[in-house]
Amino acid sequence: MTIHHQHHGQGEPGLVFIHGFLCHLEHWRHQSEYFRHRTEVLAVDLLGHGQTMAKAEDMNVETVCERLAALIQEKMKGRVILVGHSMGCRIALRTAQMLNERCVGLILVDGSKQGNDPDIDPQAFVDKVHDMGFVPFAQHTFNMMFYEPRFDYLKREILDYVVGNNPDLVVPLFKDVRRFDAVDAQSVVASLKQPILVIQSTDILPDGQRVALDGTTHGVFADFIAQHGQDVTITLLPGGHFTMMEQPANTNYLMDQFRRIVGKTLPPPPKPAEPVDKTDLTEASKEKPEN
Repeated sequence: MTIHHQHHGQGEPGLVFIHGFLCHLEHWRHQSEYFRHRTEVLAVDLLGHGQTMAKAEDMNVETVCERLAALIQEKMKGRVILVGHSMGCRIALRTAQMLNERCVGLILVDGSKQGNDPDIDPQAFVDKVHDMGFVPFAQHTFNMMFYEPRFDYLKREILDYVVGNNPDLVVPLFKDVRRFDAVDAQSVVASLKQPILVIQSTDILPDGQRVALDGTTHGVFADFIAQHGQDVTITLLPGGHFTMMEQPANTNYLMDQFRRIVGKTLPPPPKPAEPVDKTDLTEASKEKPEN
């Protein structure tokens, strides 16, 4: 199964952009365009999203991350920073674990943690989608992600896209995301030694409502990462859920600062083996053996 992607630039550490639930790689367009002139960039459509096809049985966190990790190993020349938005934060965390030392940092943009009980939360999500219907559910969910009228054009763009997703593919994936939140997230975060930058704009309340952060709290997700991660920095950017689209300049600045700091701490890549001097070999072959 081919993963649709855009691959540009050169440099280390490179950046891998991972979109959220019902989204696609164009939601990173401001970052892809900015960073492609500064380092190596890979933006992807995850399985079952955008232009990447998928089978229903592959729509789970583990398989999505395995396919992404394989693409990174194939396409990226050097070490990478994984950049996730929303659901993509979970994908970034697990993929970082798979890549081990190849991943040297993570940037998590407005993530959330929506599963605490593996016996209740995953199925509760499926039941809610079934009761509301997929399109009304998607519209309700994404309407909560924007707060300022000046971004109505973004809301229209994103809503027009998300309602066209195939629920037979995307709903099982987010059901498994809820399971990941409840079962795996803590151990995955705790296992990661890479520095993590959390850029947070919103929070999800216990009743499922998404609200803009007012600066008095970092939100549940950021606090969760800080509690269990080993090297975590949290920055708040006020606004809606699509931080990288509402505030591209500020988002790019924070990402670039983090990339430069991480880059300075990297050990140099191993030197290639010394090339054989073929000229010397050629000359030696011309010498006649002594009688």
